[in-house]
Amino acid sequence: MSSNLRKRVDGQRVAELTRRLIERESENPPGNEAGVGDVVASFCERLGLEVTRQPVAGDRFNVIARLPGRNRNHSFAYNGHLDVVPAGPAELWTTPAFMPDVRDGRLYGRGACDMKGSVAAFLHVLECLVDQDEPPAVDIIFTAVIDEEKSNKGIKALLDSGFHADWCVVGEPTGMDIAIGHRGVIAFELVMDGVACHAAQSQHGANALYHAVEAVQAIRDLDRRWQQQRSNDVLGQSRLQVTGCQSGVKVNVIPARASLQIDGRLACGETEAQVRDALEAELSRLQAAGSIGGWQLNQTTFCPSGLTPADAAISRHCASAVERVRGVTPRRYAFEATCEAAFLMEAGIKTLIIGPGSIAQAHQADEFVALDQLEMAALSYAQIIDSLDEVILSHA
Repeated sequence: MSSNLRKRVDGQRVAELTRRLIERESENPPGNEAGVGDVVASFCERLGLEVTRQPVAGDRFNVIARLPGRNRNHSFAYNGHLDVVPAGPAELWTTPAFMPDVRDGRLYGRGACDMKGSVAAFLHVLECLVDQDEPPAVDIIFTAVIDEEKSNKGIKALLDSGFHADWCVVGEPTGMDIAIGHRGVIAFELVMDGVACHAAQSQHGANALYHAVEAVQAIRDLDRRWQQQRSNDVLGQSRLQVTGCQSGVKVNVIPARASLQIDGRLACGETEAQVRDALEAELSRLQAAGSIGGWQLNQTTFCPSGLTPADAAISRHCASAVERVRGVTPRRYAFEATCEAAFLMEAGIKTLIIGPGSIAQAHQADEFVALDQLEMAALSYAQIIDSLDEVILSHA
């Protein structure tokens, strides 16, 4: 990293920007990212960047900002999301979720690690880059999208608009290690039909909850087969699991309906159609055998799996850059959760996941990020950008 750029990175400034972003509530649902989107877009506009507020849904918009580089044929992107999960009951928080508080070297608040701290770190790097006399080696593109925590409307709108970059870092919390991929996720609601009647005359009814039990067992057996047959050396096993059940209206009424929640984790590039076909085959078999009645399988979410090889040029480059900052070699591993990196990979963008904080802190009360991680993130992002000439030469 150039000494001038290194001197400009200021951990206190990153913490200040993180606090400012946390204070702008952007819970999803309902999806009220517009306020924090205004803060981010205005910040980039003041820097003189090329800024687009990309409409997505209602008043919700993505922010896309570009800093031109010396080589306009290549581009490096940062991707983060503006929404956060709901804070939940206020009594579970030591201090209010949207009133950021520093305690014991940690910054607390909803979105601190997932992922407003990361967004703030990159915004600070952008202002440091703008202050340099020389432009960066390639175009730097900052993208902050809506709706990551629900149905991915933001990233889909971004890619549908024709967005592309050579390389991208998604700033989800990895403790500043290098996550090279993640499993996909798919979810369904399975509704089982029965016939209601008085429990004293159960011979006249059909218990939808019993049908659900048959379905649960079939899905469990399918999951066991998948664990044996579908695995990836890096991403692990594909799984299908029942995670919820709702049924019944009264203790003495045979239920006419039961619904199951099904969560799938996809390690082998499974498509939506492949997963649905596998589930429908099991349900059709049960129905043909008379074990269940009617059913409806409704898909509620999908995100593909994705993997950038550990020995890819960008993987080696980012690992080297982070090592120069941390002084230790970062892990290259599979991200524990699912994020939007795979959508970018599907679009042909070589993508990694690198960000401050721990995924274990995400979606919890008293969410926090360590202050030293915020500074490390800004330093690492700056190092990655400042040495991108090395990656360009490796592609020459």
